[in-house]
Amino acid sequence: MRRQPRSSGKRVTLMVLLVLGASSLAALADLVIHVRTFTIGDESVSGLVVLVVVYGFLATRVSLPWYYALWLLVPFVGLYALWKISWRVAYLPWRDWALRPGEARSEFDVMHDVNGVHERMVQVRKD
Repeated sequence: MRRQPRSSGKRVTLMVLLVLGASSLAALADLVIHVRTFTIGDESVSGLVVLVVVYGFLATRVSLPWYYALWLLVPFVGLYALWKISWRVAYLPWRDWALRPGEARSEFDVMHDVNGVHERMVQVRKD
C-alpha cells in the first residue's frame, strides 16, 4: 500500500516548522558569530548567509536552481521565495510542480483520489 500525499493542513504545518527551524538555525549562527568575535550590533549578515545556504540546498531538491535562494536577500520578494521553497519541501516525496528543463526524470506517476477528485501526482524515486 502506497502512502497518500499530505493534506493541505499537514503541508502548511510542515512549511511553518521548516521556516521556523531554518530561521532558528540562522539566528543561532548569528549569535555564535557575535559571541566568538565579541561584537554587538545588527551589522552581521552571517545568519542571512546561513539561511541562503540552507535554502539554496533545499531549492535544488524541489526543481529550483540553487541561486533561487538569493531572492531571500531582496526585501518582500524574499518572503515569496521562502514560502515557495518551503511549500515544495513540505510536500516531498510527492511533486505538484513541473520539472525544470534538463532535469533528470527520477520519479514515477501515482494516481490518487484527493477530495473526491482523481488526480495525477508524482512521487520521487529513492534511487
